[in-house]
Amino acid sequence: MTDQPTPAMVAAILRDVGLLNVESEENISVCAISGGNTNRVYRVSHTGATARGGTRDFLLRLFGYGTEVFIDRQQEALIYRAVSSQGLCPKLLATFSEGRIEEFVPGQPLSAKQFRSGAFSALIARQLRAFHSIADVKGLPKPTIPPLIAQLRAWATKARSVCGSAWGGIDVASLEGEVDRLEARLLAVSSPVCLCHNDVNHLNILLRPTKLETPGQGTSEGTESEIAGCHSNAGCAATTPALGPVAGDDIVFIDLEYAGWNYRGFDLGNLLCEWASDFQSPHPCELDFSSHYPTTEEQKHIARAYLGSGAQGKAIEALVIEMNEFALASHLLWGMWGLIQSKMSTSEFESVSYAQQRLAAYFEGMRRHQRQQGS
Repeated sequence: MTDQPTPAMVAAILRDVGLLNVESEENISVCAISGGNTNRVYRVSHTGATARGGTRDFLLRLFGYGTEVFIDRQQEALIYRAVSSQGLCPKLLATFSEGRIEEFVPGQPLSAKQFRSGAFSALIARQLRAFHSIADVKGLPKPTIPPLIAQLRAWATKARSVCGSAWGGIDVASLEGEVDRLEARLLAVSSPVCLCHNDVNHLNILLRPTKLETPGQGTSEGTESEIAGCHSNAGCAATTPALGPVAGDDIVFIDLEYAGWNYRGFDLGNLLCEWASDFQSPHPCELDFSSHYPTTEEQKHIARAYLGSGAQGKAIEALVIEMNEFALASHLLWGMWGLIQSKMSTSEFESVSYAQQRLAAYFEGMRRHQRQQGS
């Protein structure tokens, strides 16, 4: 299924999973929401679906071509159920071989500016703490050692397999050795194992519509382009509405494809790295680490919010170190993701450029560490 699904196709899916008990596709409408690298997402409206003849909306998520290289869809469904049961993401309504159907939550993803703001960065940190507190995923036991290093090794091997020894000016053959170097470095960092989102960026956090008030316009219901996010999506609206105070239940995480058991530091380190991205800009692959990577004070702000109001100075400083060490793992992982995507994805996202920037940041971080060790 490569083109936008027709109402008849969607009606058949809804019937197969038990969400529609009528034969006709009449009163079914399908609107594209986003076209990202891992999913295609649609808002499905079924007029007359409620007892009073009202409209029921669903979110239809169709898996992208070749994404099985990166994503374990069975694991994803198990995690999604666990996270949605805690109200941290939209409800999972049904799954089928080519995708899933979720609760439709009106709203829009955060802008890059909101994502970097003091209020939202603290809120995101607190919500990540709630995500990390999910202790049990039925059917997916918590491991003693999470699969981060094994995943890095597998992606390094895959990158060399599809890209060859060099690609886009990158020494792809050297990346397997970099995994060993990084592993040795991370062994010195204490970071608890917990359930992680693993891909928190501004498009993967949805702001509920009660907080989308723009002066003189009332409450936005959201448009098709404002509803959902993806790892690299330039199609979402770039509007930044005026906001009142926000609380934890005003945001939900979306796009849990990469979620799994991991070191806490990876989620928080990845959060720091994603400050450099703006997937709503005209050039969504461009990253600005020099201007937007959080300052030391901004990192402490995030750490303090994550740890809670009783956090002491030493605990905050230790978490800042942990976050920055695992930020290197984020750079290496998503850099290799970009290399593989450049060969396997049909998306217009400039994956090679993205990989070059993430891997350049990784190598700079490793060199900085060596200079500090030598001083």
